[in-house]
Amino acid sequence: MVDKREIIDDIAENGCCDFAFNTKTLKQTPVLIVVSYVKGICGFEKDGSYSTDKKEGWQMFDAGVAAQTFALAAHAQGVGTVMLGIYDAAYIQEKLGIPQTEEVAVLLAAGYEKFTPDAPTRKTAEDVLRFV
Repeated sequence: MVDKREIIDDIAENGCCDFAFNTKTLKQTPVLIVVSYVKGICGFEKDGSYSTDKKEGWQMFDAGVAAQTFALAAHAQGVGTVMLGIYDAAYIQEKLGIPQTEEVAVLLAAGYEKFTPDAPTRKTAEDVLRFV
């Protein structure tokens, strides 16, 4: 039987690119979700050409939407999540046996919140969006 805690701790120590916040977060999380996608599917036509000028970037868009939807569904059940974008994808892929036909898109640490942190000040929609 695989010890999931040992795997999460190993990824925390060796798969976070020495980024202290992610290491600390993973050391505390009871659950780690690794979101990956199959390469060459989203944003590609059947002949392998790109569907849009976003090229292979479309795959990350879809993975991000999936991760956000998961996080929102978890929140609705009282489970907190943190999306981690700084990681060693090759290390995690090898550690977890993710096939080379897939790519790691994002890590989600999940668990029941011990406290609800204060939200940081955010920019307004007018600051970050342009309506035409």
